[in-house]
Amino acid sequence: MRELPRLGGDGWELLYLDGEWETREDRLAVEDPYEREELVSVSAASEETVDEAYEVAAEAQTEWEEAPPQERAAVIQNALEVIEERHEELVELLAREAGGTRLKAEVELDTATGMMELAASFPLDSPGQHDRSVTPGKENIVKREPVGVVGVISPWNFPFHLSMRARSRRRWRSATQWS
Repeated sequence: MRELPRLGGDGWELLYLDGEWETREDRLAVEDPYEREELVSVSAASEETVDEAYEVAAEAQTEWEEAPPQERAAVIQNALEVIEERHEELVELLAREAGGTRLKAEVELDTATGMMELAASFPLDSPGQHDRSVTPGKENIVKREPVGVVGVISPWNFPFHLSMRARSRRRWRSATQWS
């Protein structure tokens, strides 16, 4: 499994596609809604770019699903280390991007990393459960299976928190089978 490269320099203007940080000619301005000043200009992802990212992620899904649980947990732990190393920068960015306060940004970062810490434990949890059903002749099997590629469009007001919440929740698929 590839190690996610860390951003060099400012790096916020780049798109991460198929293991590479890329820039695009089409740009979007990110404004501080309070000051109404441009914070940064970022590469705009086109519909084709999103399709490409989806295809690459879908291809990687098989490898991800077959990776040992400790390796999947380590990916999230590595992301948490990057967040810790860049804590001050992220707090500043979250506050300015949302036109909020430092306190709000600290709370957002804290809740998001808390969800990530919990999510890092999921690969090591029991793979599922097997219970009797209330329906005679049937049993309930709950299995944890990767849901595949998930896209998140996050609102501006709590972007990091809401993106992590969308990604960190347990995804359980239950099936009722004959015993």
